[in-house]
Amino acid sequence: MAPAYLLWIWQLLRVPENEVVSVAGLDSAVYLRTLRMAWSILAWISVWCLAVVLPVNISGHQVDVLLSAPPAPEAKINILGHSSSVYDVSYFDRCSMSNIPSRSNKLFVHVFSAYVVTAIVLTILWRYNKEMTVLRILFLASAPKGGPSHTVLVQDIPGTKYGTVPWALKKLLSTTLLRFLPRSWRETLEELAEDFFFGGLARVWAKARAKAGALRAGARSRRATQRAMSRWARTATTTTTTSGGGGGGGSGGGAASASAAGDGSCANYFADYRQHAKEADEAEGEAGLPTDVLAFAERLNLELEAPVERLKVDVRTARGRLLDVWDMAAHFLEQRPAPGQEPPSLASMVEAEFRYVYGNEVAVVNPVWDQRELDPLLAEYGKIRTRLEDYLDWATTRMRRRKPLRPYMIRVIPMAHPGWGWGSQLFGVRPVRVEALVFWSERLRALVGQIGEAQARTRGLQATPAAFVTFSSRKAQVIAASSLHQHVEFLWRVQPAPDAAEVLWANLRMRSWERMLRQLASWSMFFGLLCCYFVPVAAIQVGRAAA
Repeated sequence: MAPAYLLWIWQLLRVPENEVVSVAGLDSAVYLRTLRMAWSILAWISVWCLAVVLPVNISGHQVDVLLSAPPAPEAKINILGHSSSVYDVSYFDRCSMSNIPSRSNKLFVHVFSAYVVTAIVLTILWRYNKEMTVLRILFLASAPKGGPSHTVLVQDIPGTKYGTVPWALKKLLSTTLLRFLPRSWRETLEELAEDFFFGGLARVWAKARAKAGALRAGARSRRATQRAMSRWARTATTTTTTSGGGGGGGSGGGAASASAAGDGSCANYFADYRQHAKEADEAEGEAGLPTDVLAFAERLNLELEAPVERLKVDVRTARGRLLDVWDMAAHFLEQRPAPGQEPPSLASMVEAEFRYVYGNEVAVVNPVWDQRELDPLLAEYGKIRTRLEDYLDWATTRMRRRKPLRPYMIRVIPMAHPGWGWGSQLFGVRPVRVEALVFWSERLRALVGQIGEAQARTRGLQATPAAFVTFSSRKAQVIAASSLHQHVEFLWRVQPAPDAAEVLWANLRMRSWERMLRQLASWSMFFGLLCCYFVPVAAIQVGRAAA
């Protein structure tokens, strides 16, 4: 482009639109269309005002009357009697509506011009909006598969504890501030938080009842065992005494009697033990979770295999677990794989969930991994890249203007850059001044290698409750992004996937409760700041008005 002042605007507006879309994207084309729309509105309004409104204003003589009226005004004139505004009349006002006297028929031209200007603006807005809509549809229709046009972002995936309240509480309890608490206390708090989050107060109460029932069953078990052992001991003692007093001739009969008594006592013992086990199982079934879990599994299988049988399930006795989205996802992740198959993962669960709804339209599922290790490396890479691009632009401008270009030197501190081994052969280990272009280039190459190694280490370790699902058709992506995936609104949240450059990757690790809490904190701070500003200023204004 030519270096003339503001000439680049006209040259940029003359670039073909398809070239702008292919080079800078759809947003740049929309921005240039907005500039063209502003130019069109300004041009049409200027033509109407210069052709109709300006001659009418010039034909009036009200400004001459105000300037030549005896006595001549020596100070500012308040031409609006009902207002406190003060207006200075000048000869330039002959081009405005001030040059038309009141109650003149020429004022109807201004009324009509207001309607004309409104019609011009609305017509141009409608035309450009229609063209931008068509342009966006064509852009999305011609977009390659695998990009944002065929991908949705899935957040708040259930089944995994990552990002939940118990997970956050566990991280909080593992910090240095709360590490002084006894381990049993921390485990109890974690267990209570997990039970309350996944099952509510009913699960906490059921867990307490289960523990109380287990204690009672244990006490009954000990008492039943003691009774059986004492009964067996008494029977064995009586049999031994009887056989010993029978004489030598009755030794064989005594032995047989002892054997029979011994068999009977052992049978009674095992019968009592089985009775105790039955009582313990009944107590555990009355107070604990295993019976509920089995019942939920039976209802789930019944619902999947025979949909008509769902009518036989009493939702009032389901204890809130019928069609529980979280329990179904957790059950999928906890199931044992078949021999020769991989264990279930978050990616396989998301793929199975969407394939159940959209069939073969699902192309690939990419889970978002917890890669906090990459954050400082990516931040440093972006910072150095920005500085390098700014320096190259500055150097290009100076060379184009035929100005001398000196090397830009910077001081490098080895301790400020982790993994300094990559540059020890080039720059040494002590603080040294080096050319910025050389250092930035070498540092970017080193960061690319470190980022690749960190990605290989963190990939597959821990998945966040978010994933990108890519479809093979645009139709499936639109349906998935615009519909409610589950009856629970804060789980399986699906939305159109943004471009990779627009994603805040750290925010994908948050669940809905954390985002809501942060939003509430932001609004609270905003209203607090507003009150702290509004109240003092209002008090000062009221005080000054009263004075």
